[in-house]
Amino acid sequence: MTKETIRQTDIKGVIFDFFGVICDDPQRIWLDAHGLQREGLLAQASDQLDLGMIDYDEYIECLAGVAEIDAEIVQTQLSKYARVDTKMVDLIKKVSVSGYSTALLSNACSQEVVPHLEANDLSDVFKDVIISADVGMSKPSAKLFRLAAAQLGLNAPEIVFVDDSRVNVAAARDTGMVGVVHTDYQLTMRQLQSLF
Repeated sequence: MTKETIRQTDIKGVIFDFFGVICDDPQRIWLDAHGLQREGLLAQASDQLDLGMIDYDEYIECLAGVAEIDAEIVQTQLSKYARVDTKMVDLIKKVSVSGYSTALLSNACSQEVVPHLEANDLSDVFKDVIISADVGMSKPSAKLFRLAAAQLGLNAPEIVFVDDSRVNVAAARDTGMVGVVHTDYQLTMRQLQSLF
């Protein structure tokens, strides 16, 4: 968020990204740990996973093949790297109980996200959960942001969108949403504080 201000009277909903906001991005951490970049075959596989063109097991097999290790090891490592930020979970619950509609919008597949939502009691906090692989669109598609707004029953200017990707936040702003670039809990909390 640069010069935007969040005015309580204008905002009725908040949409949160998952990986990089609520939960560490295990794929990014895994790639770094193995000295790999999200490029070439890995970027293609990640994009296909996000669009629902391949399933999670196929994606894991791709990572395993590139790193030349067993797929079960890859899965174990990814699970270890997926740490949920409990402060962000509490913040989302606070936003929700303050009367704002909340939604999750993630470039991922359900198999990656849903277990974390259930384990952290977030399934009922979000009015809607939109997983890119389930709808065949991924951020920064304007269509996906419009779908998320429609699912909440709100107009774009009534929504704050929180994501760790500046590209995704810029795309959300282009649709009329208020954008918050998440870098850490403290900053995001301060930016959303005017809501409650």
